[in-house]
Amino acid sequence: MALSSTLSWLVDAAAYSTGADRFLAELGAHLLADGLPLAGGALTLDIPHPLIARRTWLWRGNSGEIIEALGFTPGGPAAPAANTPNDAGRRWLAGIAAGLVHEDTIGSMRNGPLLSWIGPRPFTPSETNELYEAARFAAAPLAALAARATLTAALEAYLGRRSAARVLAAPLRRNIGETIQAALLYADLRGFTALSDNNPPAVVIAALDAWFDPHRGRGSCLRWRGAKIYRRRRIGDLSGRRRNAAQRLRCRIARGVRRAHRHGTSR
Repeated sequence: MALSSTLSWLVDAAAYSTGADRFLAELGAHLLADGLPLAGGALTLDIPHPLIARRTWLWRGNSGEIIEALGFTPGGPAAPAANTPNDAGRRWLAGIAAGLVHEDTIGSMRNGPLLSWIGPRPFTPSETNELYEAARFAAAPLAALAARATLTAALEAYLGRRSAARVLAAPLRRNIGETIQAALLYADLRGFTALSDNNPPAVVIAALDAWFDPHRGRGSCLRWRGAKIYRRRRIGDLSGRRRNAAQRLRCRIARGVRRAHRHGTSR
């Protein structure tokens, strides 16, 4: 059986795409090369994230441009992702061309990956069948991309973005490590035992989030034991900068204290 260039790419190379955005761009380019009249496409994926329910990548056929739309979980981490609308791609596509939006849900799950396409005119039955076949062959590479995204999200949650990237990029062997200059912060959350004993979990989590937010993206959380937190922040040359660095650290700690107080606790 002779496969089109699109299906051959999906079988042989699509799973090695660097991300869902590149997957969508390359799939759209292959479909255009196979003669399908595409004005744009969209790919929607559920992702493991406490605030973002799903991500949608949007592709323009005339320029190859990719933009991204995020679907946030209503009500925060406790709300189910299934309650969020799944129409960001459909609405965007309907605004860029006169054709009808064609959608294929990949897999048997109701909230599985969704591929959407639109052309300058309605698709013919044979074109619709080609899009359906492309979606069917896309199931395996999209499963690989989703597994990679899940692994990345889990490593970032536990290790931080920089350390997660190093783990994912490193070979499976021990290395000699890295020598850096860093500032270490040791902090104790005063009153945390009373806070956790006398408040529901949602209040305790909100207070901890208020503590962490000022420091997010500025270092790695090395250890969190009970109410004690140990953080490392990579810094540059210390010569002539100790005083400024200490002042910035005091300001950030003060901001964290004020935010924590607003949630009913202090450090």
